[in-house]
Amino acid sequence: MSKEVKHYILRYNTCQRVQISRHRPYSKLLVLPIPQRPILELIIDFIIGLPPTKIRIEEVANAILVIINRYIKFLGYFAVITTITAVELVNLFLKQ
Repeated sequence: MSKEVKHYILRYNTCQRVQISRHRPYSKLLVLPIPQRPILELIIDFIIGLPPTKIRIEEVANAILVIINRYIKFLGYFAVITTITAVELVNLFLKQ
């Protein structure tokens, strides 16, 4: 009988699409606090693992640097290479 039930479930489309959640319920969403000063809250992240792309002559990028300033609502995307150093990152940040 268990074989028949498994076979039925595998063939029945609704059983394949409906999944039972087996995790704890999510908590309430919290509102982010309002930033008090500029540059107090910067969110910096990298998107890596992208295929190499030529952005200028002899300059290749394979990542994207994302900078978000919540105070002035600035969002910046910058093409970079994953081997960028801290000094180069600061120079790019100050330049842009």
